[in-house]
Amino acid sequence: MIEYIIEFVIVSLLSYLGCRLLINYCLNHKINRFWLLFCLCFSVLIPLIHIKIATDSTIGAINLDQVVNGANVEGLVSDVSKTDSGIRPLYLLILALYLVVVLVLLFRFYFNIKILLNKKNNAESVNYKGTAIYLLDETIKPFTFLNFIFMSKVDWTNHKNKDELINHELYHKNFKHSHDILFIELLKAVFWFNPVLYAYKLLILSNHEYEVDKAIISGGFDPKSYTHILIDYTFKPKTKNYNLSSGFSLSLIKNRIHMISKFKQNTSSFKHYLAMSSLIVLLFLSSAFTLDTSGYFLAEKIAYSQKEHKLYLQGDRIEVNFQGNDISGRGSFSFLGKVDYLEIDNQTIERDITINVAGKKCLINQIVDQEVLSGLGLDDQAKAFQVKTVAE
Repeated sequence: MIEYIIEFVIVSLLSYLGCRLLINYCLNHKINRFWLLFCLCFSVLIPLIHIKIATDSTIGAINLDQVVNGANVEGLVSDVSKTDSGIRPLYLLILALYLVVVLVLLFRFYFNIKILLNKKNNAESVNYKGTAIYLLDETIKPFTFLNFIFMSKVDWTNHKNKDELINHELYHKNFKHSHDILFIELLKAVFWFNPVLYAYKLLILSNHEYEVDKAIISGGFDPKSYTHILIDYTFKPKTKNYNLSSGFSLSLIKNRIHMISKFKQNTSSFKHYLAMSSLIVLLFLSSAFTLDTSGYFLAEKIAYSQKEHKLYLQGDRIEVNFQGNDISGRGSFSFLGKVDYLEIDNQTIERDITINVAGKKCLINQIVDQEVLSGLGLDDQAKAFQVKTVAE
């Protein structure tokens, strides 16, 4: 779980930085919108995908009925059920805390939707060129939620640019921008620990406004007059905003005005989209492909011989699934060859030891990172292994 969180945050951060450059320099906001949503899904899913590349196998020929010869195994017999007794309650506490926060945020998500739907049901509805406009007794800027456009009664009655304001919201409605907002809000509720998602939402809202602004300017509206309307209305004081809505935003006004000035520029976006595609491919290759250095084994006991530097499996039911090898049988044997370093349940093994692992699944991982090996005082050719026992 920790590995997923770290990888998710890193991948989402890198994809966000790529999308931010894309939004600022590419004027095809429909394609930008696709990239934003794709990168969000990519960031969530790619840490779950692991394509393993096989390493050189350390397992040689094994005679499952061979009795261990010369393995002077003696000393300690441990009950591995005690190993993780202190770790498991902490893990359950963290998991419970995570789920509590998720439930609270999902409830808030549902509550916000219900508030807007209740406002729609209780509001006065007027017809504007075949579209229902819901009038509220609140000082609000016009906003859209799903297929519903909301506006204050004061603006409906008195605002000199009422048509332009409603037209702006009609584009939000027709482009179905609320679906993107609901999607990112749902992700924020489930993955609340990732701060990058909050930055992603601002980027999505920015692209929504750029897409609407460009549609209005392309429809023949004078850019200078439209800019004046934006400035005049965006800075309207004491207005209420709703979290799940699309509408005028004070925080985006400067970027929107800058983007409007670029709409008539004839710039090619091909190289930017090519760069973004390359970034996604690189993230996929770096995240999805991993060395096949892990596996598991089942046995009744495991015994380490300091003299021989070997790990032996013992029992009537032995299974090994490691580095492409799938072996089962009974007896007592060593399957790793010479072991230069061994760690079992976070404890470095430096003497003869026998551990009872009946009813446990032993997860094994070969350490191949050169920096980690160097930190252990080993060269890059050394064979070092970590074993973690868990309930079967």
